[in-house]
Amino acid sequence: MIRFGIYRKRLPENHQMDALLQLANTCFSLHRCAEVEKYADELRQLATLVYQDELRKQQNNRGDEPLKTDRHLVVYYGQGYLLKAAALVQ
Repeated sequence: MIRFGIYRKRLPENHQMDALLQLANTCFSLHRCAEVEKYADELRQLATLVYQDELRKQQNNRGDEPLKTDRHLVVYYGQGYLLKAAALVQ
């Protein structure tokens, strides 16, 4: 699972967010707090960028379909903060 981390940026954004969430949770289970922080920060940043992009699409009245994700965008954003906090506590 951890070997997958180097390939995460090659995925589409919706899959990147799921991958980052899974990587952060796996690292948390393995008590790798520095890696949890890194993945959590990256997850929050990506969720913010995706939100801004979706908002821009809506404001420009483009007929593009919204990005399909397994979870709501706020879940990725919130989990990024929760994982970061949990890593800092340990």
